[in-house]
Amino acid sequence: MPKRKKQEILQSLRPLWRVDDEQWLIQRQADWQHISATMTQTPPAKQKSLERYFVYGEKDCYFPGSTVMLFTPYDSAESAKEVFYSGLLDPTEQENVFKDYLFWISKRGYHLPWFRRHIQQFIKGVMGSSYQELYVEHGSRPKLISIEPSWWCSAYMMCANKILTGEVAYEGCVDCVEYFVSALAQASKTCHRRPKKFDSMFAEVERILAGAEASDIAKTFAHDLKARESEIRHHWQLSGEKAAEIDAQNTTE
Repeated sequence: MPKRKKQEILQSLRPLWRVDDEQWLIQRQADWQHISATMTQTPPAKQKSLERYFVYGEKDCYFPGSTVMLFTPYDSAESAKEVFYSGLLDPTEQENVFKDYLFWISKRGYHLPWFRRHIQQFIKGVMGSSYQELYVEHGSRPKLISIEPSWWCSAYMMCANKILTGEVAYEGCVDCVEYFVSALAQASKTCHRRPKKFDSMFAEVERILAGAEASDIAKTFAHDLKARESEIRHHWQLSGEKAAEIDAQNTTE
């Protein structure tokens, strides 16, 4: 069966934009004003295209997969999954969403009330609670779109430290601790393992739990990591041993 064109796919997703609901539309336009105020480096024509997509679901040019996901008003885990696998994103864009949708949210600086809920719905609907390899059809063979767990865990710990130190207010890492614990057991590529990041993360956890000043999000996150500390350390050790075995085998071959 031939693939649908992206405009056809977008048309099938159009009900997510409740443009016939006056209150929804007013709020969406107000949210856009907040977002556009942060786009100081974005050319006006590009801003217009982004606005049309954000408010009305009309897409006339390319923008990154993470922007597509963020600006699509899915409102549940199920609809987040529907959007992600609809064909609106090609496999490379889906892979890039796994790389940056959770970890660099703070750079966008929007801080809208629904922002965190949007990420949580993506985590629940697309990622799930445990790491798994996810493939999509791509030409003659399936393409892996989920990110290698060693790299993913390294990015997770970098963002965790930003939250715990107060550098940023929110990153998606705080809402997928369960996924991190699962992925860490498979983080067996030495080139992506960062012991300093790992140790720093738990040092910050202890600092906050000892009473250091921190945001409510950071405090809850610290408690969540502490509650899973034994399992996290166990998985870190196991994957480190596996990494050492792999390196030893590569050396002797």
